Formats: sequence, C-alpha cells, structure tokens
Amino acid sequence: MERPILIQGAEETEINYFKSIISDIEEKRIGNHLFWTGKLDNYPVVLSKTNVGLISSAKATTIAAINFNPIAIFNQGTAGGHGKKVKRGDIVIGRDYINLTSFRIDKRDEGEGTNIDGWRIRAFYTDDIHHEYNKADEKLMELAFSEKKNYNCGEVRIGRIGSGDIWNREADRILHLNSKYGTLCEEMETASVYSVAKDFDIPVVGIRIISNNEVLKQEYKKELATDCQKYVENVVRKYIKEIK
Repeated sequence: MERPILIQGAEETEINYFKSIISDIEEKRIGNHLFWTGKLDNYPVVLSKTNVGLISSAKATTIAAINFNPIAIFNQGTAGGHGKKVKRGDIVIGRDYINLTSFRIDKRDEGEGTNIDGWRIRAFYTDDIHHEYNKADEKLMELAFSEKKNYNCGEVRIGRIGSGDIWNREADRILHLNSKYGTLCEEMETASVYSVAKDFDIPVVGIRIISNNEVLKQEYKKELATDCQKYVENVVRKYIKEIK
C-alpha cells in the first residue's frame, strides 16, 4: 500500500486551494483536527488543517503520523518577513528553524528591571541551537528549491525560519532576530512539525510565502496563501513523479 504525502496548512486560507484540486476527497475528523484524504496525480495525499500555534501543529502532526504513516510532510503557508531583503511575495524554504519562544533569561533581582538583550534563544533538548534535530530533509529541500525557476512573484530563498507562538510587530526586535540568529521569516508551526517529523523519521520540508514585512511596512496580504499552495503543488507533483 502506498504511503500518502501529508500536506499541511494552519488556516483555511492555507489549504482551500489544495481542497479544490485533490480528487476523491473525503473529510476525516480525528479528535479536534480535520484531515482530507484523496489523490493528486493518482497518488494518495492527506491534507491537514493543523490550526495555528506550536501546540496545535504538534498535535496535528502526531495524529497524522500515527494514523496515516505519511511518506513525507510538506508544511506550508504564510509567514512574516525578517530583515530588509525578504519581501512580500518571496518564498522561504526552511533549511532549519529556531523556536522564538524558547528563552533562557539572565538572573535579575527585584528592582533591576528587565533586559531583553539577555533573553537568549535556546533549544532545551540540546545546548546547540544548530543541532541536526532542527533541519529539513535535504532532498525535499533541494526539490522545493528547484521550482524556483518557475516562480515569478518574488525571490525564492533557503534559510532559517523563526517559529513560535508570537507575532512580532516591533521592527527593532525583528531586525535583532534577523541579525543575531539569521532568521528570514517567522510563523507559528514549523518548530513543532519538524520536531515531530524527526521523532517519527518522516522527511519534512517547510515552504513559506512572505505575506507581510513590518520592517518594510508591507501589510499582511492573505491572498498570497494561494500563491504558496500553487508553488507547493508543483513541488509535490515533482515529488510524486520521483517516487512512483
């Protein structure tokens, strides 16, 4: 029996295009999470609405891993740009991630106030934030990047995704994360998805479209979620040709 491809999106706007192109689609509810099974190019796929946030996406990915045993995971959707070079409409392929809400904070006594420069991002399962646990599958990442030549709505980049239950709107904070940790964007699911995929030994890649950039004063544009799905569709179709 062929193992399905798992395609994830957190919100309805991030999965509605896929729902329109998957054939023989059937809705399944497991717990509080929705999945749709069907076929793309006559190959089985599972579409997952993970819901927003690290906890929700961890649950959805774990449920999918146990119930569907996917051959690969394509996590996709929108993200906010970091720095001045990543613009709305650009695609970021997540080579790795850092958890933007995982901090070790320096000790300060009462009355000494707070110092955000002392809030150091740390992965608590290891002392090294660049541990291989954080990485995407190399082959899926290369396959995703190969679609660059067919994309004309912006740049396509491979780099680090900042992930966490946070929506940064302070330009200086965003520039600090970009400069210190090399983040190209931020969203709220990749950290959980990559972590669960690693535990279940499932190849994974995250593909994000920049929907806004606070530093460049580019407001959120939800319609770009469809452009991301179309990009990922082409990547998935290439992947299906390789594994058939």
